[in-house]
Amino acid sequence: MAKERTKKVANATTEEKKPATNDRIKLSYEELEQLASQQYAEVQRLRKALEEANKRLNAYETNDFLARLDWLWRIITLEGSADVFGDEFYDCRVKEFINLMTPPKKEVENNGNS
Repeated sequence: MAKERTKKVANATTEEKKPATNDRIKLSYEELEQLASQQYAEVQRLRKALEEANKRLNAYETNDFLARLDWLWRIITLEGSADVFGDEFYDCRVKEFINLMTPPKKEVENNGNS
């Protein structure tokens, strides 16, 4: 009989600790406002971190682009580089340099006006 009581007491305490899955936790207005404020601050922090990462990435891409142009220019302007590297390699580097230095063409939208 004592074992049954302890089992009932143990079951009752565990049931009290677990909220039912269908029950919703109700927050007071102040708690909800604080939670929203924390979420907003976290979003702002993450947005700032993303912007900084994008700035660093753009800087790396710019540096890589300029370094590539520098090396292509050195190969192209080196006297006798076509003989050293071979005509095919030299021609490919010239085409690549021209391609990188040519601004992308903007597509003009044709709205029926000719």
